[in-house]
Parts: sequence; structure tokens; C-alpha cells
Amino acid sequence: MAAVRVPRRGPSVRGPAPPAPRAPRRVGPPRRIPRRDHVPRLPLRSRPGRAAPGRPAPPPRLRAAPLPCFNAALSLPHALALPLFRRLLAAHSPDAFSFPPLFSSAPTSPHLLALHALALRFGLAHDLFCASALLRRCLRFGLADHAHRLFDELRHRDVVVWNSMLNGFVKLGCFDRATECFRKMREEGGVEISSFTVTAILSVCTATADLRRGAAVHGLSVKSGFDKEASVCNALIDLYGKCHQVHDATMVFEGLPDTDKDLFSWNSMLSAHQYSVDHMGTMRVFARMRRTALLPDAVTVAAVLPACAQTAALQVGREVHGYIVTSGLACDGALDVFACNALADIHSGLLEEGKGFLKRMKEEFGLEPQLEHYACVTDMLGRAGRLDEARKVIEEAVDVGAGAWRTYLAACRMHGDKERAQEAARMLMMAEESGSGGWVLLANTYGWDGNFEELKEVSQ
Repeated sequence: MAAVRVPRRGPSVRGPAPPAPRAPRRVGPPRRIPRRDHVPRLPLRSRPGRAAPGRPAPPPRLRAAPLPCFNAALSLPHALALPLFRRLLAAHSPDAFSFPPLFSSAPTSPHLLALHALALRFGLAHDLFCASALLRRCLRFGLADHAHRLFDELRHRDVVVWNSMLNGFVKLGCFDRATECFRKMREEGGVEISSFTVTAILSVCTATADLRRGAAVHGLSVKSGFDKEASVCNALIDLYGKCHQVHDATMVFEGLPDTDKDLFSWNSMLSAHQYSVDHMGTMRVFARMRRTALLPDAVTVAAVLPACAQTAALQVGREVHGYIVTSGLACDGALDVFACNALADIHSGLLEEGKGFLKRMKEEFGLEPQLEHYACVTDMLGRAGRLDEARKVIEEAVDVGAGAWRTYLAACRMHGDKERAQEAARMLMMAEESGSGGWVLLANTYGWDGNFEELKEVSQ
């Protein structure tokens, strides 16, 4: 049987056949088409997963960090900020906000000078923002001449730069340079002073006891509208108090609103009365301070305790002592030697407290008693007639010096104890190897006792 051929089907009358479905599009990185010269392009900046030739790859979190993020991270300590600054240089060009944090955290002057040189290389050392931070740090390290040269190189100087120089000279104790800087600032003009300018120059007037210049600065502050600011008023109270102008200090203090008076304001006013030996005025100001919400500190205690001793304010002295113990003022190390001296100086009614405080200075407060402390407690016990205890205090000290023996001798003569007075005079003569003070007191003691033969021997 013959095979039957099946003819091929021709085009359908219904139209062309639908196209075959396309393969799914592959998702992935596009193929890189090489350049015609077949030379690969080297990346100029670090890409994810790659690094520029000769540069280490930055950490993943800092690879694409913008410049402001780097500048914010440079506020870290210098040991952490310096590696970040190296990475900043690998990715960006620093701006005026990159160097000030590094200037402020520079640990030594060589580090600071190296950063200054780098800022000069990038043309940023004379930017006002950079220059003010650099000036402050230079003066902090005592590089006054270097800071002065940089200051002279600046074409434009704003009030921040002037204040940096002024406050830096004040902290270094260069009061003449600070005064000259303030004079130039006023002569050049074009720069309005600020409250920081006033407080800085008032600090100079206070340190040099220049009342005339201080009063002129006071007038300038009134003219400029800074006389009601707390920082300026505190500086004025301190100036007038240390110059023994209690009335002027009181006028400034009373002109300051009660809501703006801080602890420094009250301490300055208390110290002003204390400098002028106005103990009753100190007690009145302290009574007003107790009605506020402010807590006293070591400066307050050092100003109030002598006034309590002089005015026989035993109850107030006990309350201050109790506050020292309960507030932890002494345990925190805030109670300085001056406050300890003032506490030990209360003679009337606080003998046991004074003795105990001298003992606890080293054991609890971590303060080594000085010769003045032993002499003060010796005087306190001697005035009360407790001569045996006063002698024990002297013996507890390794090298008490002549001051305690002189105090002990005065107490013995006050209470008519001739034998102890002669012994104290001999010990004083041994303590005072140079000078004739011990011999004179010993001769006076023999003459007071009627031992004229020994008096003649000492006089020869």
C-alpha cells in the first residue's frame, strides 16, 4: 500500500501565529563594556567593596559618610578623632569646621602646631572660626607669642577673636597684655563689645586692684546695656569687694533681680563683707541666702565661719558645721583648706568639734593638716585654759614649727602658768634657729617670772 504524504500546512487564514514567549529578563549588574583602548578606569574614590590604589578601605559605616558627619565625629577625644581625620582627608577636602574640634582636643603644643601647619596648607588657618579656636588653644598652652603673631595676621577680627585673646591673656596672668588688647579693641572700632569682654577686663581690674579702671568699665557696661547681666554684676561685686568698697558692691548686688542671683553672686557679696571685716554684714547676707533655694559651698563656708567665731554666733556655727557633715561637702573633696581653717578657728563653744575636725581632716577628708591648723587648734585650746590638751596637739605634729609654740607660750602667760611658759619659750628658741625672736620671748618670760639671774644670762 502506497505511503500517503501529508502536505505541509500553509499559512493560516486566521492570521500569523503568536510569537513565542520571551525568556525572563535577567536581573543583575550590567555588563561593563570595555573602552576601545582596553584600558580599565581606576576609581578616584572608594567604592563599595573596593579601595583606591594605595589607600586602605574605610570601614563600612564611613565609606560614604558626607563631610558634615566627619566634622561631627571629630569632636571625639583626640586619640579617636585623629584616625577619623585621616579618613576624612582620603575622601574629602576639609573645611573651616573640620579643624576647630582638633584644635580644642590637641593634647600637647607640638600636636597643636602640627595641626596649625596643616590648616595653613589647606588655606583655613586665617578663617575666623578656625582662628578663634586656635587662639584659645595656643593661649591655653602658654604660646602667647605664637597666638599674637597669628592674631596680627588676621585681616578681619570679630568680637569672638578679640575675646579669645583677652580671656587667654587673663588666664595666663598677662594683665598688661590683656589691658593693651582691650585698648586696641576700643581704638580700632567696628567691633561691639560683649558681656564676655566686660567680665574679662573686670577680672584684670580685680587682680590688679585697679579701682579707677574698674569704675570706668562699670560705666561702659551701663552704656552698653550689660549692667543687668548676672555675670557682669558678679564681676563688679567681686571687684568692689576686694577693693573694700562694700557700699558699691551692695548697690550692684541689690540692683540684680533676686531671680538672677546665683551662688557666685551670694558668695561674692559674703566675701565682700568678709574682706572689710564686716562680720555682722556677713551674717545678715547669709541669713538672706538661707531663705533661697541655693545650697552653700566651700566658699560660702569659708566666709561665714570666721564671722560666726567673731560674733559668737554659736548656733549658726553649729548649723554650718552640721551642713558640712550632712551634705557631704567635705567627703566630696569640695571643702578646701581655707574652709577647714575657718572651721577650726571657732574658739567659743566648739572645742571638741574643732579637735575632732583636726583629727578627721586626714582620716575622712583626705587633707593633710598644715602648721597653721595645729597652731589654730593650739590657740583654741590655750584660750580655753586647756593647756595639757594644747601641748598634746603640738606633740602630735612631726614638725610643728615656731607658730604653735608661740601660740602656746601666749596661752601659758595668759593663764599665769610660769613653768609651762618657760618650757614653751625654750622650745620656741629651738624651733627658731635663725633670728632673735625666741631669745626675746625667753628673756621676757624670765623677767615676768622674776628670774633675773637667768634673764641676765640670756641677755648676754
